[in-house]
Amino acid sequence: MFNILDLQDIMAWTPNEVCPSDLLILNLTDSPYTEFYLYSRGETILITIVMPIIWVIGVLANVAFIFVVCRLRRMSTVTNYYLVNLAIADIMFLCFAEGDKIGRYLASPVYDDQHGLKAVGCAMLNYFVQLSYYGSIFLVTLVTLEKYYAVCRPVLHRLVTGTSRTIRLVTLAWICAGVFALCLIPGWVNWQEYCIIWPDEDKYVGMPNLTGYCQPVSEAMRIVGNGLQTIPFFIVMVLNFVMYALIIRAVNTRVAVREQQQGMAAVRSIQMRNQVVRMLIINGVIFFVCLSPYQFSSFAMMISGAIGKYLLDDNQAIQVIWAGRILSYINSACNPFVYTMTNPRYRSAFAEAFACCPMVKKRLRVKAKLDEATTQTTSADHKESAIDDKPKVIKPSDDSTTV
Repeated sequence: MFNILDLQDIMAWTPNEVCPSDLLILNLTDSPYTEFYLYSRGETILITIVMPIIWVIGVLANVAFIFVVCRLRRMSTVTNYYLVNLAIADIMFLCFAEGDKIGRYLASPVYDDQHGLKAVGCAMLNYFVQLSYYGSIFLVTLVTLEKYYAVCRPVLHRLVTGTSRTIRLVTLAWICAGVFALCLIPGWVNWQEYCIIWPDEDKYVGMPNLTGYCQPVSEAMRIVGNGLQTIPFFIVMVLNFVMYALIIRAVNTRVAVREQQQGMAAVRSIQMRNQVVRMLIINGVIFFVCLSPYQFSSFAMMISGAIGKYLLDDNQAIQVIWAGRILSYINSACNPFVYTMTNPRYRSAFAEAFACCPMVKKRLRVKAKLDEATTQTTSADHKESAIDDKPKVIKPSDDSTTV
């Protein structure tokens, strides 16, 4: 597949009075790759229309979610602490990854021109992009792990859960994300400036001659970088789906037992079972489906680079990469919508936090208190069941199972 490091093999590096003598010269006057240095019509539509819409919706939605959690005391739960950090990671990813693509387009008509970054800018920009990416996958795994212990190991979960433990785990997730992001810096820190000689045609009149690109220090580092990006993702994906399967099985088993009982407890168990299963399936599918295309393409490029044979031509590779990018941006924007669409507790919280009418706020607040009272009563019933040597019907707290 075409990349900037291969240019010396396909183009003549010739001196020209337009270009400074100390720069590498890309002579595109008779090159078949000239179109690769311009944005296509489809890319222009994506960058100028689709991506700004995703950015605005995603940033506003994640900020709104953080506001709701901070605004309402009942939303200050262990699970929401994880989700707030996930929202921060999503905002970072949208601002740095998507903002970088929009900024490149506005700054230069040359495709992916990064002339203003220099070496330090290349390192800093890509560090924060990768930090938000790794932070997201580690935080999603922590949420799943929290649900796994709450549903499959409820007694142990009640003993170890707490604010200090949650803060330690989230801090560890960000530290791990930072370490992985640092390992990828050699894949971007080599900033190279070029001088382009454009074809003598009207469409290229006024095109800038000086361009710059963030490149890996070597082709081997490009391959290693793709591996460091994709392999952890696939490991995390497998672990999450294994835990999802165990959680769903445990919830189904528990509800089968509870359905033999009568009253509010059984009804509440069924409702919570449905919420947990729905949240698990939707969150897991959306997150991993949206990120998988880009990671599969990165993995394919890693293998292709290692064997020296590319599976896709240049146009196909660019289309796959853009599809993966857009899906990853959508993933960072859609999490708050998933919470509100699949969980009545979050719908009620959003409505209460943003309601303008005091009567509506009061009614929603009273309803939330009644739900919490019902949950506490149900939880007390489960504790009594545990004393009777029936630990399998113990249900975790409302915090763990509603998200």
